[in-house]
Amino acid sequence: MFTFLQPLPRFIFSIVLLMASLSQAQVTLTSNGQPQAVIMTRPNPPGYVQLAAQEMQEHVQRMSGAVLPIAVVGTEGSYPGKKFVYVGASAATTAAGISTTGLELEFYVMRTVNGNLHIVGRDGGDDVWYDLSDCQPGTLFGVY
Repeated sequence: MFTFLQPLPRFIFSIVLLMASLSQAQVTLTSNGQPQAVIMTRPNPPGYVQLAAQEMQEHVQRMSGAVLPIAVVGTEGSYPGKKFVYVGASAATTAAGISTTGLELEFYVMRTVNGNLHIVGRDGGDDVWYDLSDCQPGTLFGVY
């Protein structure tokens, strides 16, 4: 396999492939037109995080016909058997070890932890999501 690579590059290439395959985790959002996940935000999220959750809900519905509920972190027990999509920073993302420290404004982290998807951006600026001239909505960009 890949005989054109020398031994060291071949080893590095194999490690990269292994890491890429291990980093792949699936979260089923819908199945047969029914929601299998719930979108979660912190209580009273910034406007751009609220918009990110609504955008995800709308586009998943357009693709699948299923409407993912939007709920508040801490109410997970109300949704037995569901997976969760945590949008924006919250107690749940902190507990999952997800941080945006070191990220530039408008960048985001998308990670699966314990079968749940976390989309957390480095947000900043004004909370005026309809006028992005002084708003850095990293979480919204992560959802897009």
